[in-house]
Amino acid sequence: MRFDTKVIFIKIGGMEATETRNIKFCSYRSVSLKEQNELFSKVDVSAISLVVKGKSPDYDYVILNDKKYKVLAKETFRQKTGYIVGEI
Repeated sequence: MRFDTKVIFIKIGGMEATETRNIKFCSYRSVSLKEQNELFSKVDVSAISLVVKGKSPDYDYVILNDKKYKVLAKETFRQKTGYIVGEI
């Protein structure tokens, strides 16, 4: 698994809508139709799976290849964190 893709993770917080951006390198792949159906009960979402090294906090959005995606799910593993993101 290569962690060679630069992704900008965005967290929007507070009543003032402050935006925090973190740049991380990750590995990504498209989520298959079967996985989309299991996760979302539909396949109209263009979902991508991202994996970053280490434990990572919750984020609201990511920017990957100049496209903005909403974080749909997060799972923390022993030494990695996985995110499922969908196109906005």
